[in-house]
Amino acid sequence: MMRKASSGEPDGADRPRGDGGKRHNAINGPSASASAEALERTIRELKERGQHALGTEEVISLLGQAAAASSRAEEALQRSEVQYRTIFENSEAATVIIDEDFTISLANHRFEQLTGYARDEIEGKEVWTKAVVPEDLERMKRYHVLRREMSSEAPQGYAFRIVDKRGSIRDLYASVALIPGTKKTVASLMDVTELKRTERELQKLSAAVERASDWVLVTDRNGIIEYANNSVEEISGYRKEELIGQTPRIFKSGKHAPSFYANLWDTIRSGNTFRGVMVDRRKNGDLFEVSHTITPLRDDKGEIAYFIATSRDQTQQRRLEERVNYLAYYDSLTGLPNGELFIDRLTHELARAEYQKRIVAVVAVEIDRLPFIRETLGKEAGDEVLREAGRRMSQAVRDGDTVARLGRDKFGILLVDIAQSEDIIIVVNKVFKGLFPAFSVAGASVSMAASIGASLAPQDDSDAAALIKNAEIALVKAREQGLNTYQFFTGEMNRKAITIALIQKSLSHALRNEEFVLYYQPYFDIETGKMAGMESLIRWNSPEHGFVLPGSFIPVLEETRMINDVGQWVAQEVCRQIKAWQEQGYQLVPVTMNISAIQFRQRDLGDALVATLKESGIDVRHFAIELTESALLHNPEQIRTLLVRLKDLGAAISIDDFGTGYSSISYLKKLPADNLKIDLSFIRDIASNADDGAIVSSIVSLAHNLRLRTIAEGVETEEQLKILRVLRCDMVQGYYFSKPVPAGTVESMLRKQG
Repeated sequence: MMRKASSGEPDGADRPRGDGGKRHNAINGPSASASAEALERTIRELKERGQHALGTEEVISLLGQAAAASSRAEEALQRSEVQYRTIFENSEAATVIIDEDFTISLANHRFEQLTGYARDEIEGKEVWTKAVVPEDLERMKRYHVLRREMSSEAPQGYAFRIVDKRGSIRDLYASVALIPGTKKTVASLMDVTELKRTERELQKLSAAVERASDWVLVTDRNGIIEYANNSVEEISGYRKEELIGQTPRIFKSGKHAPSFYANLWDTIRSGNTFRGVMVDRRKNGDLFEVSHTITPLRDDKGEIAYFIATSRDQTQQRRLEERVNYLAYYDSLTGLPNGELFIDRLTHELARAEYQKRIVAVVAVEIDRLPFIRETLGKEAGDEVLREAGRRMSQAVRDGDTVARLGRDKFGILLVDIAQSEDIIIVVNKVFKGLFPAFSVAGASVSMAASIGASLAPQDDSDAAALIKNAEIALVKAREQGLNTYQFFTGEMNRKAITIALIQKSLSHALRNEEFVLYYQPYFDIETGKMAGMESLIRWNSPEHGFVLPGSFIPVLEETRMINDVGQWVAQEVCRQIKAWQEQGYQLVPVTMNISAIQFRQRDLGDALVATLKESGIDVRHFAIELTESALLHNPEQIRTLLVRLKDLGAAISIDDFGTGYSSISYLKKLPADNLKIDLSFIRDIASNADDGAIVSSIVSLAHNLRLRTIAEGVETEEQLKILRVLRCDMVQGYYFSKPVPAGTVESMLRKQG
């Protein structure tokens, strides 16, 4: 029994306790606790065996074992302390032991390097607490008190700042653990100054990117969106949550060909930056223009890992540019072009008119009595008069003309594409008429008055500045004659203006006094030479002005809207004449009446024509209408409906002046037309100008492909006729065959043909 105990106990005494590594270390310092514990264990065993009789040898043996264990424990303790001090001193981390009173009792060499303080300057001294940034010190103390009260021995961490011996502020992170059995803590310190600085820089960068006005979008190498800043949300209308995990195809507008996107991906996947303007689509469906810069980003291995797109919404930039352009070239009060834009357009139109042999007119308009209106009703009332004047003049001119504000109370009007100078007088009268009606301003009824001066190019000059000056000279002359007058720069134009004014006055009585008469100009089949039809042309036999041709009074009729009543008279007269020839047994051909673009604006034109045809009792196959190609630009669907209605009755349809307008071929094929009339401007020089011949050939080919017949007007020579025959034109009209003639002359032609 003694031998058994003797042989087993030393091994048991040598086995370390579960807490031995924690309790016996260099942090506790030198102690005799190990030998005391060995002795205590021996005494406990003696007491446990006290119930048995022990011999002296057994007691001595047990005490000897205890002494040996104590000696080994002391040696282990010393070795352990050396090991722990070596580890403590050579630790890569700055490490300190902090006492209960918050002073440092022990610091290693790394701590000296970190703070710049020597150990003898801080161990047991207050310099440590003075080094901590004041606003962090109290928080640290509270933390250490709380840490000592916690039973857990697991390390905890916190951040704080110190001022090192060199005076620099350093960011530190402490990992703190409680030393078991004591109120001391051991802290391992890490210098995170650079990390904090980098973190702050990253935060600033992140905030800058997040708040940037430019769109910033990051995708992975497969195009999956991983990040979008606030601008992406604002510009696209999508929330970030809706974009993350999607691809940029979510913005696709359909405005780019597949080849565009293929080139984009080829560029960035090859490691190059893509730059380009793209039309994208917002969440609400609106399109917007974006200038994209897409850059590939590589990882540590040099492989492309991400794509970053920095983009700018060009829509806002374009609006800004448009606004700047508007302020530079438009008047802020009236919204009309200003003087600079007026001169620019005038210069351009003068060059174009010289090439096309057309007339350009500059009209200077000064609104009279505005100073009186401003004095009596206030400045805002005067401004409203100017705005209203601008609106009314803009409504009075044609599409393509320009109304501009040139000065305080002065406007300029640019009239373009004028065939004859008399047309300018018509427009000037229309401007005057539009300004006259009174309107309400500041609670008062105001009537405008104006003085107008006009000059023409090339008659008066061909220089923009000179034309404006001449118009202003004419304006001064008009002002000298009193309110609401106009003058032209040349006396000849003023005489024409007076004549037109007299014509307008006389025309108001012409229809009632039966002063209009119809003439007829036949057209012939180019192969047989037989009459294929005839065109009715109105003439005015005025008691005051004599026999007046249509070019002098038709524009006045259109301007005054008397053309509607006169047009109804023409329709009735054509039907009456067809009926008379029909009853006389003539072999009839279609008789055409012309309908102007102004007449097509009548809402009841169709009803009036249908009623006239039905009431006349004629064979409607002998009735035809002719309209110009340019008339098709106004209410094309309304015109088509009317033509279909007349076609259903049996009437024939001819399109006049073909080749000079802007109607589309796709629309032309929808019209129920029978004939295309080739404008005389292409026929006049067809024998000497190869281009005219090519144009006529194209028109004939087009017409035949659309199952239409062609009529060449203005044929005056045998040579023109031969060329038209070669080009396979179907019918011809012109002085070579017959001028417009009275009905009686047509009857003799019909007798010969019959």
